[in-house]
Amino acid sequence: MTKHTIGAVLKALRLEKYGDSAGTADFEYDIRTIYDIQPWAYWYLERQRAGQLDQERLALVCQIYDLTPESFAQLQVAPDLSAAVHAHTEAIRAHQQWQHRRERLAWPDSAMTAAQLTDPTTRPEATHRPEDILRYVRLASQWTVAHMAAYFELPDLLYWQMEVGLIPLSDEIDQWLCTLLNTDDLTTFTQTPDLDQLMRFALQQSTHQQID
Repeated sequence: MTKHTIGAVLKALRLEKYGDSAGTADFEYDIRTIYDIQPWAYWYLERQRAGQLDQERLALVCQIYDLTPESFAQLQVAPDLSAAVHAHTEAIRAHQQWQHRRERLAWPDSAMTAAQLTDPTTRPEATHRPEDILRYVRLASQWTVAHMAAYFELPDLLYWQMEVGLIPLSDEIDQWLCTLLNTDDLTTFTQTPDLDQLMRFALQQSTHQQID
């Protein structure tokens, strides 16, 4: 089985993404400013005739070209390297377009939906619910439902159902909120008469970034 060298795969990836020599300046600017790599270090890798990268350099290459170690290995044994690289690039582009459409999807207002679905007699001691706190954090962070779902590695619909209160918050999200707000539980927040004021104060005092 033919195995393409590291340099051959890197060159094919670069040419697919940036074109021929006319795109060299753009490429060098990107790797210097986005990935903090000196161009000479990358050109050294592209001249490599070896068949394997160490883990640190492989991780860096995968970051630049939206690859995984497995997909890089597949490119190395592809019968037609140029065609395989082009197919990979098209798949990435299609995913990015889908992600863009996903992020622009207008979900129904979760607060209004929750108000229509909530029976206040089920939790008479609580002024607010954990999902209200989660919604507050998302809106304060200016993130969409899709962004938050991706952050917690959840399907969009499942996350939205949590924010509406159709299903309980996962243990992970509950703990994340407690860590963010520097509290052992959310009772103080669910029972406060002024959630907005308390949340503003808690987020200002938080040593944790709202969305990493």
